[in-house]
Amino acid sequence: MAKEISDVAAGGYAPRRGAVNVPKYEGFHVRENQWGYNPVSLNIPQAKDSGFLGALDRASARFDHMVAKVQAEQDDARVTAAITDLRRHATDLEAGESGWRKLLQANALEPDDQGRGLVERVDADMRSYGDKIGEKLTGRQRAAFNRHAMNVYQSVYGGVSTHVANQGMEYQKGVYTSAIDYEIEAAAVNGYKPDLLADGESRLTENVDKLASLLGIPQDQRENFRRKYTSNLYANAIDGVMSNAGPNPSVGFQALGLLRKHSSKMLGSDVNRLRRTIDVAVKEAQAQGTEDKFKAEHSGYTLMQNGGEVRRILSEQGVSIPANTGDAAALEDFTVGVIHGLGKLQTDTSEVTHDGKNFSARSRYGASNVSLENAYELDKNVDPKRLLDDKAYNIEMGVKVYTDHLRQFAGDKQAAFAAYYSSPQEVKAAQKEAEEDTEGASWFDRLPKNVQEKVAKSMHALEAYSSTGAKGADGKSVNSFTPAAFRSQPTWMTPNQIEQWLLEKDPRARTDPSYRHFVFGRLVAEQNREQAEFKQRQENLLAYVTDTMYANGGDPSSVDPKTWAQLTRKQQTDALAIAEKLQRGEDTTDPAVASLYANDDQLRAVSLDGLKMLRPHYSGRDFAVLQTRWFKVQSEGRTAQEKQELARRAGIQGQVLPEFVPASSKVKQAMLAVPALAKLKDKDKDGTSFNNAVQTFMSAIAIEGQISGAAITDEPRVMQAVGRMTNGLGGADPGKLVTLFGTKASQLPDDGLTDVRSISKTIAKDRYGHEPSDLEIMNVAREIVMNRSPNVDVSKIVFDEAFAQKVRKDFREIKGRDPVGAEFLRAYFLARCSSETADRQEGFSVIRDEGY
Repeated sequence: MAKEISDVAAGGYAPRRGAVNVPKYEGFHVRENQWGYNPVSLNIPQAKDSGFLGALDRASARFDHMVAKVQAEQDDARVTAAITDLRRHATDLEAGESGWRKLLQANALEPDDQGRGLVERVDADMRSYGDKIGEKLTGRQRAAFNRHAMNVYQSVYGGVSTHVANQGMEYQKGVYTSAIDYEIEAAAVNGYKPDLLADGESRLTENVDKLASLLGIPQDQRENFRRKYTSNLYANAIDGVMSNAGPNPSVGFQALGLLRKHSSKMLGSDVNRLRRTIDVAVKEAQAQGTEDKFKAEHSGYTLMQNGGEVRRILSEQGVSIPANTGDAAALEDFTVGVIHGLGKLQTDTSEVTHDGKNFSARSRYGASNVSLENAYELDKNVDPKRLLDDKAYNIEMGVKVYTDHLRQFAGDKQAAFAAYYSSPQEVKAAQKEAEEDTEGASWFDRLPKNVQEKVAKSMHALEAYSSTGAKGADGKSVNSFTPAAFRSQPTWMTPNQIEQWLLEKDPRARTDPSYRHFVFGRLVAEQNREQAEFKQRQENLLAYVTDTMYANGGDPSSVDPKTWAQLTRKQQTDALAIAEKLQRGEDTTDPAVASLYANDDQLRAVSLDGLKMLRPHYSGRDFAVLQTRWFKVQSEGRTAQEKQELARRAGIQGQVLPEFVPASSKVKQAMLAVPALAKLKDKDKDGTSFNNAVQTFMSAIAIEGQISGAAITDEPRVMQAVGRMTNGLGGADPGKLVTLFGTKASQLPDDGLTDVRSISKTIAKDRYGHEPSDLEIMNVAREIVMNRSPNVDVSKIVFDEAFAQKVRKDFREIKGRDPVGAEFLRAYFLARCSSETADRQEGFSVIRDEGY
């Protein structure tokens, strides 16, 4: 081994402290430098490799690799976290609470205050956020982050750009679609306006074409695309028209016209759907038109006072009743007034002027005495020779002319006959002269004498024809029974007659069996309905007439002529028989009728008005028993609520039910607690007025209980009811109260039009629709005084204004306000029945609102 160099003098180097010992070799030596030893000679001896330096190098390399790996992993982690943060921010910008995905259509296209669009704003936001992230990274990390972030930027940029493009398209599509929808909706109200509908179609087509271009629809498909929308437009227009088909099915014709005009622009499915709906409406409209025509021509039935007499008169002419004369009542008037009235019972040609071919317009023909002038004015095709030779044609034309004149003169028979015997122009001229004449001569006096004579004969014939010979209670003839006051028992068409009429009048019925059966059923049902209504109406009328005559001792003159005018002849005959029975003082019960209605099932089937019609067949006492039984059998098997409703209805109609009537002893006791009524009892010598008052209070309390749903029969409530009804009677004159509860209306306070009797009569006349009887006048006066007439129209009543002011003043001092409506009327009546105005201590009543 080389020896360690330790001798400096021998030519070696003294080693530095801490330096490596380098052996001394012969020849060139190595020289120490600051980095180690460099050879100073090319002949360097090779030292034996110890392996340490290699191990050290390898360890150093491994360490460097490990450090680099750790550093790389740390960089990757930081960059990944940064990219994740960037992506999370991108997600928030897209789908967050205010994300760009939520900006739709116009909102996505709206620039900000700096004029930047959505794409630019989002891109700037992303890059700004990425820069902030990069500031926290090392250079190496930032470089890696920027490389990866670029992909994120590009992805977000692309997504926002696509969104904006899509929303721009959707926005424009929405603009076009909204315009199209508007036109379609507007069509629903423009179905009746062709010009507006055409303008709407033009605008719709323009917007549909723009929408097709936007959507990229090929040209060869655009016609079908356009048809879809135009079909919707016209379907909506037709549906708008048809929306009124319920109340007015005739709009189906308008809808059908629209469909026929525009069906080529519509989808087949829409056309078929609309046609089915329209056909139903058109069918209904045609049926209604036929039904209306049926009503107009027949009114459901024909009316004559005495069809047999008309047939007899016409049979003497060798003809039957014409089939197509229109108004049957006009035919009757004509037959009696002209044919029978003038005594022309044969074909008379004495007034026909002609030369065999040319007939005079003034010529008159046959039994109808019709002039060619009047006939020609109605029918330009009239045949003069047929008027001479054909009796049936002659009379049929005469009836048509008279009916037309009757229409022209608003039902005035005298004027219609005058026009028939002269001409409508001549009668109208006479009427005009009479209006302008200050001397007052009538239009009738201005007609030719021969016309006046014929009219007089016709009117006298009608008067005699309709006379019944009825007499009033004073034994004098009742002259109110004029021809206008009579009707007949209706004769209704048979189903075969209805079907024949339908085939004759409705062309569709002749070719469409389904339609014919549909309309035929409706016509039959309509006539059945009219029959039922007529029957019910006539029962009501006869019940009213019967009640009126019972209330007036059988005096037929007490019945208003207008009411008589609505009765059939049979009903009038029955009513007059009742009048005669009452005038004779008979009050007996018909055993046959009583036996029939002794059966509860028979009685249960009778209506309330039908019950009233049985009154003539029972004595007063027996009828009261019958009424009690009727209400009893009606209430059997009903629920408590139904019974209550039945009682309420009876109360409203003034029918008193026994179970609601309080004991007379309780009512008398309550009445005697009222000073004025106690004085009434003392003043009433024979007790008639007081007993009437008791009965009146009992009925009033019963009806009040029926209407309210609870019987007023216990003593406290009876006292309260009487108190309500007599509130304010304290100052009443007992003598006047005696007359109030008496039997004669003439004894009521009567000092002219402003007193109790006249006012009660006015109200009764308005209520009953006819001249009221004494009983009706008395009932009205009692109701007002007893606080049971809250719904009176005082505007038709004449008051003594000075007295009325005094009544209002007293009411105001007590109540602190002015009286209203029936409150004032009652206070006025109480004052009229008193020596002074009503007693302040008892005050005035307040009208209650229980509905009666």
